Amino acid sequence: MFINYSSNLLLRGLIAGNILGIGLCVIQLYTGVITLPKESYYVDRVPVLISPLHIVGLNVLTIAASFIVLWITSMIIRGISPVKAIKLT
Repeated sequence: MFINYSSNLLLRGLIAGNILGIGLCVIQLYTGVITLPKESYYVDRVPVLISPLHIVGLNVLTIAASFIVLWITSMIIRGISPVKAIKLT
């Protein structure tokens, strides 16, 4: 149950983060809203490269790392006896 709720929250966060991040990159790519001073840089706006392979790879690594942490945490929680936890308080 702990892993189910946590993975649901993780996937919602990934979807929201991807929409926001990719959306900001697309806005920058087509409008160049974030500019740079021409005196200091060779380009006048922040360059953006949207690579689907990088996006998918980052999402997969995030999901894998999160599930490993969730699994380790659930193993620790599974070892705690409710009776012993109540007696300690």
